[in-house]
Amino acid sequence: MQSAKVRYEYTVNGVHFAGKRLSPFYVSATGTKMAKWQKGGILRHGDDRVTVFYNPSRPHKAYLVIPTITTILSLCALYVSAALILWYGL
Repeated sequence: MQSAKVRYEYTVNGVHFAGKRLSPFYVSATGTKMAKWQKGGILRHGDDRVTVFYNPSRPHKAYLVIPTITTILSLCALYVSAALILWYGL
């Protein structure tokens, strides 16, 4: 199984935080294409700077990639399909 692992530091109103979540969804799959696809959504600014998305009321919760509606619907469809296959397959 492959998954993308990240680690980053950021500052909000003078308070330093460290994060390790790529997106709100944890995705693990076989092969390296999924991990590369996950990391492809990171907005990079030079060699070592990236855009960090965080909740202003809870700045300790941060991600590097905000999922699109297409990604959310695709993951929901995948989970529903897996559940149906397991339900009717057993």
